[in-house]
Amino acid sequence: MEHRPSLRTERAGPPLSATGSSSTVHDAELRFRALVRASSTTLYRMSPDWTQMHELTGQGFLEETAQPCQGWIEKYIPDADRNQVLAAIEQAIRTQSVFELEHRVLLADGGFGWTHSRAVPIFDQSGELIEWFGAASDLTERHRSQARLDESEAAFELLANTMPQLAWVCDALGSVVFVNNRWQEYFGAAVDGAGNGLMTHAGVHPEDVGKTVQDFALARASGQDFTTEHRLCGQNGTYRWFMVRATPYREPHSGQILRWYGTSIDVHDRHDAEDQLRNFNEQLEVEVQARSRDLLAAEAQLRQMQKLEAIGQLTGGVAHDFNNILTIIRNAAELLRRNPGAGDKQHRFIDLILETADRATKLTGQLLAFARRQTLKPETFLAAQRVQQIAEMLRSMVGANIRIELSLPEQDHYVNTDPNQFETALVNLVINARDAMQGAGDITLAVSAAPALSSPASAPTVIISVTDQGHGIDAANLERVFEPFFTTKAVGKGTGLGLSQVYGFVNQSGGQVSVESELGTGTTMRIALPAATPPPPSQQEIAVPLAVNDAQVLLVEDNAQVGEITVSLLQELGYKTQLVSSAAAAIELLQDRHPPVDVVLSDVVMPGMTGLELADVISERWPGLPVVLASGYSSALSQGSQRHPQLLKKPYAIDDLLKALNRALHR
Repeated sequence: MEHRPSLRTERAGPPLSATGSSSTVHDAELRFRALVRASSTTLYRMSPDWTQMHELTGQGFLEETAQPCQGWIEKYIPDADRNQVLAAIEQAIRTQSVFELEHRVLLADGGFGWTHSRAVPIFDQSGELIEWFGAASDLTERHRSQARLDESEAAFELLANTMPQLAWVCDALGSVVFVNNRWQEYFGAAVDGAGNGLMTHAGVHPEDVGKTVQDFALARASGQDFTTEHRLCGQNGTYRWFMVRATPYREPHSGQILRWYGTSIDVHDRHDAEDQLRNFNEQLEVEVQARSRDLLAAEAQLRQMQKLEAIGQLTGGVAHDFNNILTIIRNAAELLRRNPGAGDKQHRFIDLILETADRATKLTGQLLAFARRQTLKPETFLAAQRVQQIAEMLRSMVGANIRIELSLPEQDHYVNTDPNQFETALVNLVINARDAMQGAGDITLAVSAAPALSSPASAPTVIISVTDQGHGIDAANLERVFEPFFTTKAVGKGTGLGLSQVYGFVNQSGGQVSVESELGTGTTMRIALPAATPPPPSQQEIAVPLAVNDAQVLLVEDNAQVGEITVSLLQELGYKTQLVSSAAAAIELLQDRHPPVDVVLSDVVMPGMTGLELADVISERWPGLPVVLASGYSSALSQGSQRHPQLLKKPYAIDDLLKALNRALHR
């Protein structure tokens, strides 16, 4: 704390006259010299106008001088303090009153010191001012002690404000005199705590007040540390448990308690855990040993993985069977559409059936993507258009308290990737954003174009970003967010596979995925995919003609209804068709070479030998015979690497079937 020099002037008493006999004067001089030697105070004499110092006895504080000194102000007074000292001198001379001032001085060693200087005017018998006599006390150590105290208090306050706990100081009776920033964050910025009772101001739960007051009274009486646990009400109106510990500070000589220095540590999670353990023991009526937290987390993660794997297998199986049903529905509708006798009303119903089958096909595609049973089938599409379409579904998924905002460009930006996996990636990112915001806030989906990440001169990329207002990701975890099984969610709240699926899909598609996040400000996930050129009109507008073909098709299908409707469809298209229900029957027929076969159309998932295995046998024994595989459940194909032949995805339209057979026959 800075002490400002103070000036106090007062009118001197009766004039001090220089009269008396020479012996009297000599005796007085001797007594004065003895007083100076016995005193630790610096004494000095000044001329009436203070322009000359007659004498100064330093007493080890200031440099002594027994000779008149004209430059005393430069010798003893620092530059910054001279105007103040000269102003006080001018005031004393003008009023002929006592000079008194606290100011800095230059010490003999070149350093700075502090002094309290007081000088009185001396008058002769005629009342004329003949000299100033003064004394200067050494206050240097006091000022240094005060500076150390100020530094100590500032360091204490800085340390207290960096603590994550509530820190406070109260007087001997419990009245708060200091609280740190964490205290204000918990109770509210408008609350400073000063002058309030510790027990009443801090919002102690009514059920805990009695015990808290009792514990504080025992600590005051015994002089020991004050310890207790109680619930405190924060500014949001909820109570949390805190462990309180305070140490008394005593007056060094008397031992009297002056203040209590304390902290309040949040132990709410511990109390919750104890309550849960207590309830668990009461319900089961058994005692259980504490298990390692890491082991519990690992077991929970394993159970979650097993559950997801089981769900994936079930989902894939259901999608496969559902695709067979859709194949029957779609092909039957296609056959009905080709009936020349059908009227407009029947055609409208047929179109409705086909549209519904298309929507159901999309649903099964999403199920297969979840089950990881689907290979990538890249298509060229508008990124902004696909984001806008999936946004409607996402709004129904995230809940009423989440708003999904779109930021879409006016220009068309195409990408070439698997649309189903693209949508799955967006779903994963949005669900992560929803969880990070704890069910309330805004999520922004944006599409933009930018230069490729690898080189400014390379082709542009299309950026799809998902931005949330959640709690963010700390720097230590930022580089690990795409690692498989890594998650910051609580046990049972996440598998750690969502972002790793996004990472794998984007990299497989030739793009990059990145994340920007800061604690307390939210997170932005960015998917960068290579920009694609718009597809030629022929891919969008020109339909494949339904050419009549008399080729012999061997159809291998274990589902009787699918086989029956497919035979009808092939015959309608002009193909000669032979139906068998297994791969073994197909091999037997091919060995007999009767009738001769031009192309094999086989299901993938069949009992015994699969369609992929059948294709391998045909490739080895009849290398010139083309094979088309049809399935709605293609995990076997994804495992077949580059060996698998052309794939026809169920349910398929007439155009898809014709294209697949024509490509196989003319390859």
